[in-house]
Amino acid sequence: GTPKLDHFASCIKRVYGTATEGQAMARARAYRVHITPTKNSKRGHGNNSSSSSSSNGRTLSYWCFAPSLSMHELSSLNVRSILVTSGTLSPLPSYGLELGLNFPHTLENPHII
Repeated sequence: GTPKLDHFASCIKRVYGTATEGQAMARARAYRVHITPTKNSKRGHGNNSSSSSSSNGRTLSYWCFAPSLSMHELSSLNVRSILVTSGTLSPLPSYGLELGLNFPHTLENPHII
């Protein structure tokens, strides 16, 4: 196969590989596919600036809108520490729920910097 198609197939297998049909359908609801037309311009080498050609292509994006899926994968890899930092992670308990992880140690300042 082609390298880019093989890469895409490996991404799909990573998302759905070991899932049952019900799990795969639940995961599918968290993803969106976006196709963007692109125009690649290639200029020829040399002094003739009119020697250019263009080709149209598409960029396929596969976006996950459920951060808990990625965080669960990190957790399953036995990662020892996950540091989540931001100036706007308040209230902190809601982010733990959204990420699908229990954070046993947290530090939250009562002010905005």
